[in-house]
Amino acid sequence: MSVDDNDSNKQPPSGEDPTLQPKDATSSPEVPASSSESDFAKEFDKMLQKYGEDYMRRVVENAKKDTYSITLMIPTGKKVPDPLEPEKELDEYNGTETKKYKRRPISAKDYHRAEKLRAQFQNEKDPDKVADNQARIYQFLAFCYLGMAPAEFNRVADWTEIKLVVDSCNHKTLYQPTTTSNNPSGIS
Repeated sequence: MSVDDNDSNKQPPSGEDPTLQPKDATSSPEVPASSSESDFAKEFDKMLQKYGEDYMRRVVENAKKDTYSITLMIPTGKKVPDPLEPEKELDEYNGTETKKYKRRPISAKDYHRAEKLRAQFQNEKDPDKVADNQARIYQFLAFCYLGMAPAEFNRVADWTEIKLVVDSCNHKTLYQPTTTSNNPSGIS
């Protein structure tokens, strides 16, 4: 038997781990799952679940409000280069201001439009389109629920702040109907 015929002396293609190579044509690579990797995955799943539960508690609590304060960036009137697309320019901002928005009911027509946008978002695979659709949904819902103009939406200083407010408004529409003299059906 020559050295070339001995599998144990063969070198894997560069960059491949020899311990992950099949022993023969019929066997598969043996990759033992380390307990630390599976422990990490379990802890990560627990952390995500806790984050989701905490976020939903905040949504439910926020849904009880009728007025929301949103932090907006203050434009300077100047332009600056876009760091992602240097051939484009962005508005320059300096400082922030807080503006109050009163929650409004969403019309059936607008809710239907928002759900159609969501359906497009759910089926989209292109990351750019997913991000664009998500921003469009939140911008549209901020307009419907808060009367926030698109120019104001683009000035929101903290994405997590507007996301929580819009999610809270949507939650109230779906799960916490209120009865008022203007709304005897109890649907908001």
